[in-house]
Amino acid sequence: IIPGATHTLTVKFEPLTDGAKPTKLQITHNAQNATNPAEVDISAEGISWAPGIELNQTSPWDVGETVVGGTSTHEFEIESTGINDLEVISITTVIGTEFSFNGVLDSARNPITLPHIVTVGDFIIALIDFAPTGNGNFNDTINITHDAINAASPLTLAVEGEGRVIITQTFNYSGSIENWTIPAGVTNINIEAWGAQGGNANPAQGG
Repeated sequence: IIPGATHTLTVKFEPLTDGAKPTKLQITHNAQNATNPAEVDISAEGISWAPGIELNQTSPWDVGETVVGGTSTHEFEIESTGINDLEVISITTVIGTEFSFNGVLDSARNPITLPHIVTVGDFIIALIDFAPTGNGNFNDTINITHDAINAASPLTLAVEGEGRVIITQTFNYSGSIENWTIPAGVTNINIEAWGAQGGNANPAQGG
């Protein structure tokens, strides 16, 4: 190697068994400024299985608005994408106040329990409940524990949603204009109005 130049070495790794395979690469040289041979630590891992995991939701996952006092259920899919079957061990929420895990369905929407083996190319459906405790934005983190090699375990999915308080105001007929002061924070108003109802001999027909 001429002065100032570099040379790339290619190292081939062919594990025969599972597990970590640490070793040292020894380079014999004629340099005067380094131990001869120079040593480079190398570590790699052999695996005989290779499941993969993929979610159909990106983080953060926005589940939208839900009325305070109610509960909405939302779904995301967990797909087995490797060359071996995937085991999904558990699904939990970190905070668990407004968001909670509500069960799992297989790809035919039949209830199943965890842990569950997902065959290659198939998926399961995780159900997450959102029950806001007040008006405003809420967030949590969903942890998916698994045995895939292409993602950290637990795999995390941030989730967020908004709680909405519904205010109802009823005006009975008075013959006068009704005034109403809109409360702070209201962004939408639905108005339902009824006029006087007539009638005749057939109750199904009103005026």
